[in-house]
Amino acid sequence: MSQILAGTDVAPIYDDRNRKVPGMYESFKKGGMAGCTIKNGCKSKSGGLTAKGRKMINRKTGSNLKPPQPGGGPRKRSFCARNLGQIKKFNIDCRKTPKKRACLARKKWKC
Repeated sequence: MSQILAGTDVAPIYDDRNRKVPGMYESFKKGGMAGCTIKNGCKSKSGGLTAKGRKMINRKTGSNLKPPQPGGGPRKRSFCARNLGQIKKFNIDCRKTPKKRACLARKKWKC
């Protein structure tokens, strides 16, 4: 329902009769990773985000990031399949370049 305003990252909010509510805008999820580094404890050296990093991004963007699911389940199957597709698409060989983000993520998720 909302249309993006030209040159901004916000959109107007509409009421139940599809009329713009004056002065009300919703912001888009943008820049959630800004300020998230290994040094401040948001990113892990072994790949991925720490609990502190997930909490920070969830707070900034309103998302609901969850920790890896190495034990199994539908999230793991879905992630591993998607990640394998990325590895094939970009010709990444985890034996030659184990420090690539996709390889670190597969290791963390135990794919």
